[in-house]
Amino acid sequence: SYLVEKLHCIQIGVPGKQFIFDLAPEGLDPACLKKLLESKLLYFHNAAYDLPYLYKLGFVIPPRNIFDTQVAENTFTIGLKPPPRRTLAAVVQRYLNIDIDKTQQKSINKGLIDVESIQYSGMDVVYLAAVAEAQRARAAKEGLTERMKLENLFVSNIAYLEFSGVRVDKSKLYWYIRQVEAREWAAREKMLTYGDINWGSTKQVLPVLEEHG
Repeated sequence: SYLVEKLHCIQIGVPGKQFIFDLAPEGLDPACLKKLLESKLLYFHNAAYDLPYLYKLGFVIPPRNIFDTQVAENTFTIGLKPPPRRTLAAVVQRYLNIDIDKTQQKSINKGLIDVESIQYSGMDVVYLAAVAEAQRARAAKEGLTERMKLENLFVSNIAYLEFSGVRVDKSKLYWYIRQVEAREWAAREKMLTYGDINWGSTKQVLPVLEEHG
């Protein structure tokens, strides 16, 4: 989560090239990328996860021109059971028949500490445009172009909502909690008539609930 994790780098890919901007303390000031990231079509895979990191850095105007390959894949696969995998590795394999190595995913949060971590970061943006092109063709064939556009338009709004948060009236929330607790204790008093039952045990509690319908 952007609340507790540090953003180590920004990866930008164009056809045939990938650029990795190190955001270490002595590295790049991300503000110099603001205009670029807000003026171009940006390809993401799970943009709702990535964008709040940009907002935290000061990119307070959300990038609007977004194509999210994960969101596009959701358009095709929502409701299917079992749902096809929608990870970056899965969609790259599905559309481009290319296997990408994601074994470093769990250790990348240490930053750009070696050549392998730099290469891994770059690989995350190599295939996005090609996958998006294949998804656009599929959407046109299946009559889902407009739906896919709407889904992608909504991504930055969801990300910005998550970043900004929703105001909570704490006094009303605590009042409601107290009401629930009062009902819970009243119910527990009635339950005591059942004798020595461990109310934390599903196995013991279910027969009592079934008895009361």
